[in-house]
Amino acid sequence: MQNENTITSEDFSQLASEVDNSKLVALGFFSQLSAKGEYSKLMAAGKYSSLVAEGRYSVAISSGRGSRVKGAEGTLIALTHYKYDDKGDEFMLYGKMIKGNKYTPRKIVTGKIGEEGLLPDTWYTLNEKGEFVECND
Repeated sequence: MQNENTITSEDFSQLASEVDNSKLVALGFFSQLSAKGEYSKLMAAGKYSSLVAEGRYSVAISSGRGSRVKGAEGTLIALTHYKYDDKGDEFMLYGKMIKGNKYTPRKIVTGKIGEEGLLPDTWYTLNEKGEFVECND
């Protein structure tokens, strides 16, 4: 069994691994993560990230708004559902009052590829109701 651990905080990052038990973490926006090995773990925190878990028994999780995921049979997936709030929050930043992000996290939606209609090698994102839906490449 091989290992590969990689983490980056750059926007538009591209991380890939072909070994078993890989751990890939991307914090930047529009990151792309791909792991082919079994038992791999992929985590993205930036908005609009793409995660591909091709190895069996893998886990792919994104906390970033607008992210998408696809995986092999048996892959566990999780995406964060955000709701638009037209009021937004205000907070102090560097001595200035700033209007906050109008998207707030509401729940984490989980699934397993091969169950409840989730198909292998198919891209999924969340709709406005926080449900998995197929999306394009």
